[in-house]
Amino acid sequence: MTWLKRFFAGICLLIVFPLLLAVLLSRSGSPTQRNDLANGLSLNIEQVTYGDRHLFGPPEFPIGILKQIIPNFPAMPTINHGTRAESLVVWLSLEDKKEEWMMPLTNLVHAIARDQHGSRFVSNNIETRDEKYWRFRADYGGNQTPPPGSKKFISLITLEQYPKGESTFELDLLDRDNEIIATLTIQNPVTKSPKDWKAEPFPITRETKEITIQLQSFTNSWRIQRSGRIQSEIPQFIPSLNFLQNEKPSKHWEADYGVMEDSFGNIASEGGDQEGNLSLNANTWKVTYDFHKKATASFPPEHIWEVALERPEAGQSQELKLSKTMMGVTIHLASITGPKTKAVFIDGIPQSSSLYETVTGMNFTSSSMYGGKKFIHKSTVSSSEMHIGIRYPTRQHEHRVLMLAKTEDENYEPLLSRYQSGIDRYMVLQKKIPEGKLHLKIIIQPVIQESFMIEPSLVPPVHQWTRAKTIPNRDASTPVTCLNLSEYYNQRLKDNISVFGHDGSSSI
Repeated sequence: MTWLKRFFAGICLLIVFPLLLAVLLSRSGSPTQRNDLANGLSLNIEQVTYGDRHLFGPPEFPIGILKQIIPNFPAMPTINHGTRAESLVVWLSLEDKKEEWMMPLTNLVHAIARDQHGSRFVSNNIETRDEKYWRFRADYGGNQTPPPGSKKFISLITLEQYPKGESTFELDLLDRDNEIIATLTIQNPVTKSPKDWKAEPFPITRETKEITIQLQSFTNSWRIQRSGRIQSEIPQFIPSLNFLQNEKPSKHWEADYGVMEDSFGNIASEGGDQEGNLSLNANTWKVTYDFHKKATASFPPEHIWEVALERPEAGQSQELKLSKTMMGVTIHLASITGPKTKAVFIDGIPQSSSLYETVTGMNFTSSSMYGGKKFIHKSTVSSSEMHIGIRYPTRQHEHRVLMLAKTEDENYEPLLSRYQSGIDRYMVLQKKIPEGKLHLKIIIQPVIQESFMIEPSLVPPVHQWTRAKTIPNRDASTPVTCLNLSEYYNQRLKDNISVFGHDGSSSI
C-alpha cells in the first residue's frame, strides 16, 4: 500500500504545484519605487518596459515550458500593451496603505519627462484601468483571471520620445490644474549612444537640378498649447530658407513642415503637431523638408492635365470616370458635387445627394467597415461650395499633386483640400468661378527632399509647473459637532474621477 500512497501523493503534487506556482508568479513583484503622497497614499512604479510590445505580469519563463509539459496549465494573467518601436511604458499603481486597497490614479492627465540638460518630452498616452479590466480585454492578454485578491489599478504612461541618452531622468505627473502630483525618478532600461552626425555651419546650401536651397538660420521658441485647462509646452522650430534660380531669388518654391530628429532618435515636427522635444544633449539635429513648386510656378506640359467639366446644380452629385497617368502616377477624378449639397459616397462614388441649404462651410463624416474581401469607406459630405472628389496614391515624399480651377479673372487658383476619406480627397474652390463649364488643371510634380545637419540651439523653457495642493487638514476651529471624514477620502472634492483618452481613463 506504500507505493499506492506515494502514487496518489505524486498525483496531488502535480495538481497542486502548478496552481501554487500560478498564484506566486501572477504577482508582478515588488515595486521598483514607492512615493508616499498625502493621506496615506503610495504611488508605486511597478515596472518600466521598452520596445514595441510591452508585457506586465509574471515572466514568460518558466510558464512556456510548463504549458508544453502540462497543456491544461492555467493561463497566467499578463497585460500585453503595444506601442511604436523604441517606446518606454511606465507602469504605475496607487495604493491606500491604511485601507489596503488600490484606487485608480484618475487625476493624472499628462506627464513630462525631463533630463538634466533642460529637455522636456510630453507623454503620448495615459491609461488607468484595474487589473480585471486589462485581463478581460482580448487585445490585452485575452480572457484571463486576475490574481486572487488583486485590487490593483494599473496606470500606463507611454513615452515615444524621452531622454534616450540618460541613464535616469525625472518624470513629472500633472493633474487637470497643470500642477505636479508627484515627480518620479525613472531608471532608463535602455541607454542609447548618439549617432555619429556632424553639424554644418550656416548657411547650409543644397544644389539640385531645378533650384538652389539655402538654410540661412534655424531659430527656436516655445508655445504653451492649451486644451481646456490642460497646458503642454510645444517647441516651435522656425527656419529661414532661401530659394535661388540662376543665382537670383525665386518666389515660386516652398517647403512642407519639416521633420526633426536628434542623434538619439527622438522625433518632433516643425509645426509642433507631434508633441515632444529634441534632446539638448544631442550632438546634432537633422532637419528634413520636402520642397516643391507653388501653383504660381511654370510646369512642363507633360505634368499638366487639363479637363473641362459640366457644373452640377445645387443638391446634385455626379460620378466621374476620368483618369490620367503622369510620371507613373494615375490620377482619378471620381465625383463632382454642386453647392449646398449633402452627398453620401461609398469608396468615393456618390450614392445619393440632396439639397442642404442651411450648411455653412463643409461638414464631413466617414466610417469604414469590412465587406468580405476589403474595407468599404463610407463618407457623408455637406458643403455650401461645389467640391470635387479626386483619388491618387499617396507618396508624399515622391510627388505632389496640385489642382487649380479657372476663375472669373481668367486666372487659375488652387483648390483647397478639405477632407480625406480612405484614398479620396474632397477639393473645394472658394473663389467665384464663371458660369458654364468648370475648367481645371491638375498638375503633378516631383518632390525634392533634403536634410540639413544643425547644432542644437533650443533654449530650455522658462515655464515651471507648480506642486499640486494636497487635501487640506481639518481646521482646528471646526466645531466638534461636524463629522471628520478625513480618513474616508483620498482626493480633493474638485478632482475629476472619470477621465478618458489622452487625459487618462478610468474604469469607474
